[in-house]
Amino acid sequence: MKLIQSGGKFELYDLVKDFSERLNLLAPGGCLEESRFTKSLELRKRLDAIRKQDVLNLGKPLLWLMDPSTRKQLRSLGYVQ
Repeated sequence: MKLIQSGGKFELYDLVKDFSERLNLLAPGGCLEESRFTKSLELRKRLDAIRKQDVLNLGKPLLWLMDPSTRKQLRSLGYVQ
């Protein structure tokens, strides 16, 4: 996979199946929606920020610091259990 970020836009290519980078998987008609991909990146950044706040050094996110909707979204994306 190859991810390209230009400004606020993303492109994602499967280099095994599409070496010439003709099919942007995040484009309309691709197998992923850019808005969903962007949202998962934003949630990942929020999770990383929470992990940095792990003052007890527990090695796992402090889920109780997150609001319920963020927890639910992170679980649905597989970032937390």
